[in-house]
Amino acid sequence: MFGRRPRLPIDLVFDKARDHADSKNLSDYVDQLREAMVKTREIVDSHLKNAKKKQKKYYDQKARAVQLAVGNCFVILSFLNIELH
Repeated sequence: MFGRRPRLPIDLVFDKARDHADSKNLSDYVDQLREAMVKTREIVDSHLKNAKKKQKKYYDQKARAVQLAVGNCFVILSFLNIELH
């Protein structure tokens, strides 16, 4: 913009990462990155467990059992023998 390359918020993140990579040993950087990824995975797993519980609760509230009796009509679909033209 106006003869300059605009600085975006993501550029700040990459510049900080580049500065940290230059000042630290590579193995230290890898160890810290691995620890951060493990911690992030644990957080994601806990959020997923909570979301699963909440979704199950809502589904169970609305789900109703199907009552079938002798003489009821229903359709059986077999996807193995369907030919699309």
